[in-house]
Amino acid sequence: MSVSNLPPARHRIAATLRAHRDPLIEALIAGTHSGVPRENRFSEEKARFSRRIGTWVDLMIGHVEGKAGYDALFAGQTVLEIHQPERPAEENRAAVARALDSIWIEIAGAGGLEEEPLGEMKRIFDDLVRGMRIEPRVHVRTLLVGDCLMGEIAGIAADGLARAAISFDPFPLNAREPTELNRQISRMANQGYDAVFFSPFSHARISEIEALLDPRRALQGEGALVEAVIEQTRALLVYLVGKFECPIYVHNAALVARASTPLRGAIRNGLTSRRRGRARVRFNTWLREFVDARNAAGARQLHIVDEEAIYARQGSAAGRYLYESDFQHATALSLALAGDYARRIEMLATLKGKKLVICDLDHTLWEGVIGEGSVAHFADRQASLRRLREKSGVVLTIASKNDPEKVHFSGGVLGMEDFVAPQISWGRKVDAVARLRQQLNLQYRHMVFVDDRPDERAFMAEAYPDMLVLDATDPETWARIALWADATEGSSDLDRTQLYQQQLERDSFVGEGDVSQLGEDVLAKLELKIEVREAGKSDLKRFAELINRTNQWNMTGARTTLERVKQQAGAADAILLLASARDKFGDMGDVCAATVTIADGAATIDAFVLSCRVFGYGVEGATLGAIREKAAARGAASLTGQFIPTAQNHMARDMYADNGFDAASEGVFRTAL
Repeated sequence: MSVSNLPPARHRIAATLRAHRDPLIEALIAGTHSGVPRENRFSEEKARFSRRIGTWVDLMIGHVEGKAGYDALFAGQTVLEIHQPERPAEENRAAVARALDSIWIEIAGAGGLEEEPLGEMKRIFDDLVRGMRIEPRVHVRTLLVGDCLMGEIAGIAADGLARAAISFDPFPLNAREPTELNRQISRMANQGYDAVFFSPFSHARISEIEALLDPRRALQGEGALVEAVIEQTRALLVYLVGKFECPIYVHNAALVARASTPLRGAIRNGLTSRRRGRARVRFNTWLREFVDARNAAGARQLHIVDEEAIYARQGSAAGRYLYESDFQHATALSLALAGDYARRIEMLATLKGKKLVICDLDHTLWEGVIGEGSVAHFADRQASLRRLREKSGVVLTIASKNDPEKVHFSGGVLGMEDFVAPQISWGRKVDAVARLRQQLNLQYRHMVFVDDRPDERAFMAEAYPDMLVLDATDPETWARIALWADATEGSSDLDRTQLYQQQLERDSFVGEGDVSQLGEDVLAKLELKIEVREAGKSDLKRFAELINRTNQWNMTGARTTLERVKQQAGAADAILLLASARDKFGDMGDVCAATVTIADGAATIDAFVLSCRVFGYGVEGATLGAIREKAAARGAASLTGQFIPTAQNHMARDMYADNGFDAASEGVFRTAL
């Protein structure tokens, strides 16, 4: 909806609200009708506080008038005005709810609307604030580092994410002095963040950027300024990588000239375009080289948020203000970046931790019905899935109603070898997924189902409510999968697709029965070999992965960080053990991890995890045997282990009892060495 095609009733409402703007501001401040005066959090003088509340009123009226983006600006302004970073999330939600209730009471009392338009305004208002009233089902821990651009982005992104029942941390760190910013960042480290967003080149982050964008300096050389910005950015990125293990999303440079009118924008662009253009090329070339080099040397942790691509599409219009006041000055660039952030945060909220993607074929991985003739492959979709498989360790499979003999990937990016246990038949897909659950030993909550048919998606969602179901015809599905493929760092030891394929062969060889009770004769036929070793420096990433990825055989529900594992590896009183296994079907990689500490002649197993792919293979017994030997060699006279029940680890509860430990107390087991 735009102002030009606004329905007459809505036009009249907007006009009435504008005519009553000042009384409405006064009523909101005083709480005239609701009895809830607006808190002056920043102790501002009256005129400035009135302008702050006026921004809120203007954004609401702009939305009624059909101005694009004003709904998100209103929601974002509400979040940033009402939320307090130090307050618990539930208290912030309650504060927003109270504020929204009082806002409506003041609109009804001071907005000048009669009964019929007031009813329409109530419908408009309820829709406007609907997202802010939804209880979030998942929270994504985000750290934002930059200038006021980050607040603009977070405010706009908050509305759409709230409507998807997703919350995040919207308050940026914006200290300009490097030492102070490093102090702020250091306080946030080791707090379980899911993502860091960093905008190094935005207009007000540091003085050198401001100087580059200043029309009064258009004739001055920019080389020294550019190199100073690069050095500061390099140092901060290195610091962030050292403090956080999550994905770090770093903006490249658009260097847009902000302006409230096209004329002002044209003047600023004309005076600074060459200078900004040279700086943009230098910044973005350096950043790409830096990110590629860092990612090649370690985990793929750094990812570029492409401001330059937005600028290429929008040109100077990217710097146009959507609304301008002392308290809100988001631009078209802010709006576009908010969409990018929302997509990434939603990806982290919904796809992080998933292990299996189940894909339909016809109209999902290609256009057409392969049983009826030739098809046109969706190369971009298949490329994203292949990246996901190769770089992220996520396993792919198929659930398709087709003739298996007619299915092929000739001319496609993927091949049948990229899929594990494909389910291609004319049977029900919900039954196919149940078979996959049993064959691959994965929980439904770790699965993603992608299909073009609404009925198939509905059947799947009803049958398996824990499973994520996505619409193959929605471009957002594939945008999120592409981001997932880029953001997820997979298992560091072996190709998981190959592991599952080998496991299916292994299961077929073993036959029916309880895999946890394999006899010695079967293990001998498998030619099973187990090696237990102390974790070396090159093993530490995999050690942390194994602990964090394991749920079913995790004796204490342990979780860790790579930094914590590195500290333990360097401690004189700790032993970190990894067990690997292989048999006639192939190498199963590292499948068991244990952390042991020794103090005062007693050894304690602090963490013990076992991969589900070796249940019943005796790996836990071999690892406990190695722990006994190494603990005794270090002078320990006893060894203690603990079992802490979780929702998923019940099958591991007897491990210590089955391996010669005596019960010392509830959940605690001990053996002499």
